[in-house]
Amino acid sequence: MALAQKVEKILGDMKMTVLLTGIRGKCQTSGNAGNNEALEGGFDVRDMAFRHGGDFVGLREKLDYIKGLGCQAIWISPIFQNGFNFYHQYAQHDFTLIDRRLGTLEELRALTQAAHERGMYILVDVVMNHMGNEFFFEGHSSDTAPFRFHEIGGLREYRLIPRRSSRELYDTPVGKQPYMDFWYNNTWVAEAQYASPFYGQYGEAAWDQGRGTYESSDFHHNGDLQNYADPWEINVAKIYGTMDDLRLESRRVQEKYLAMTEALIASVDVDGFRVDTPMQVPLPFYKHWV
Repeated sequence: MALAQKVEKILGDMKMTVLLTGIRGKCQTSGNAGNNEALEGGFDVRDMAFRHGGDFVGLREKLDYIKGLGCQAIWISPIFQNGFNFYHQYAQHDFTLIDRRLGTLEELRALTQAAHERGMYILVDVVMNHMGNEFFFEGHSSDTAPFRFHEIGGLREYRLIPRRSSRELYDTPVGKQPYMDFWYNNTWVAEAQYASPFYGQYGEAAWDQGRGTYESSDFHHNGDLQNYADPWEINVAKIYGTMDDLRLESRRVQEKYLAMTEALIASVDVDGFRVDTPMQVPLPFYKHWV
């Protein structure tokens, strides 16, 4: 079957029957309860803002129930390793590790295989825009960092400062880093520009006319996102002030994320992705990723 025909068939099958689940709810009572506190804390069924459990094993045990509801596809929350709590799973620490609280790679593979045996699809929520909250902008460890772009009036984009001590960081090819695969670099490059155009929330194009940025960094250094109507700020600022923003216009960062996507498909045979925060992701990234 041609790729276009296969995509059309999958979309047709799923159109009216997608189940959205954070792999909790009906699935939290089964599976491996021992992994609820794996790695870091944050499990509390009494608090709606905390993790409520649920894992790949529990979801697999409920496939017949879900199939009986008439659902043909399951869309699950992001699966990569998060830190304390982060019940939403949108604050990844490592795109190469499955979150221990959700289960193992083998258990996720068993879930997709069991779903396929029932004629069902597995979709995984993926986050491209950002990671966890391992940095603060210099001078703003606990307050909002106003948006900066290039260097204006003597104020240039911020240096990134790790929140954890050096002994808690990873040893990487570029030295101590909060993340194993994505690295910050506080080297200012005076003539550097952003790979434009970027696009605002209404599709308006913005071309970079300035100079100067930390182009060797895998992260943006621009401050916190406050103005969603600004096409630059929505693409390069730190969303909610708590999610380290990846420099997705960089081909170096794109290739790292592409490798993660290919590895996930090859490892567990997922059928599709739901993309989080699409308006905060530069369009050139999507073109390369697809």
